[in-house]
Formats: sequence, C-alpha cells, structure tokens
Amino acid sequence: MPSHHILKSGSISFKSMNAQKDEFTIQTTSVIFPNTYIYFTDTEWNGTHFGIDEHTLLWNSGEDSIPLGSIIYFKSFASHTISSIGST
Repeated sequence: MPSHHILKSGSISFKSMNAQKDEFTIQTTSVIFPNTYIYFTDTEWNGTHFGIDEHTLLWNSGEDSIPLGSIIYFKSFASHTISSIGST
C-alpha cells in the first residue's frame, strides 16, 4: 500500500444525482486506497474559469481500502454531509 495514492481519471464514476433530495452516488472503478481525499464541487464553468458560488465537499475514503465496484452514497448537504463510506 503506497503512503500517498493519487487517483487516475476514471477511478470513480457518478451513478446518480438527485438535486431535489441533495444527494449523489459514485461507484469505484478501481481500488481506492485508505485515506484518499477527493474534492467534489458543484461549480459551473463560465467559459474562462470555475465560479466560486457553489459548495465544495472534501471526502476522505477512511482507514480501509475500498474495493473495485463499491457504491458510495452522499447526502444531506444543507446540514452536515453524510457518506456511506469514509467521512466528509
């Protein structure tokens, strides 16, 4: 297990997004090593740069490796974000 793991493009994929319920789901397409950090943002591209008007979420994968094909849920952004694996 490396001490520092950098994800490659395609290591996760979005499976669902529900703006009405303020939640989304990802699926791992590779093993996610322990204590991997991923930033998620809902910021729009305005043609020259990303805006600063939306929320950014920092997720930590937790102490264990997450296997290929795992589904991870994120919800409740209006208060304290909850994830089914790891912490936000």
